[in-house]
Amino acid sequence: MLKPFVFLDLASFDATVGNPWFPMHPHSGIATLTFMTQGNFRYVDTTGQQGVLAAGGVEWIKAGNGVWHSGTPVGDTQVKGLQLWIALPAAEENTPAQSVYLAPSDVPQEGPARALLGRYGEAKSPINALAQMTYLSVSMRRSQCLNFC
Repeated sequence: MLKPFVFLDLASFDATVGNPWFPMHPHSGIATLTFMTQGNFRYVDTTGQQGVLAAGGVEWIKAGNGVWHSGTPVGDTQVKGLQLWIALPAAEENTPAQSVYLAPSDVPQEGPARALLGRYGEAKSPINALAQMTYLSVSMRRSQCLNFC
C-alpha cells in the first residue's frame, strides 16, 4: 500500500562523542536519498564516488544489483539528516548501481522549497527518481506557512 516507500529515517548523532561512523555496508534492490540538514559527512561508495556531503546537500544511491558505501562525520559537530528508502521497480532491481551527490548549491529552489526529488514550480531536481514522486525540503517562518501550506 505504501510502495514505493520503504521508510523515512531521521538520523541525528553527536560527532563530539566517540567516533560515530557507518562502515562499508551493502544495499540492493532499493534507492536511498539522504538529505543532510546539519553538519558534513564524508562518503565513499563502490560506484567510484567519494567526497564530502555538506549540510543542504543530497546523496542519491540507486543500489540496483548491489552497492557498498560508508560514511563518517567531518569535524566535531552535531550531524543531522533525513534518509528516504525507496523500493525500486522490479525491472530496476538488478541494474548496475548509480550514485549522485549534489552540493547544496546544486539543489534547485523556488521560494522556500528545495526540490530533492521531482519538481516544485520551476525547481526540478536533477535526480531521476524512476517514479513520479516529489520530495521537498521547505524552510519558512511560522507566519509564512499560511501562504505556502
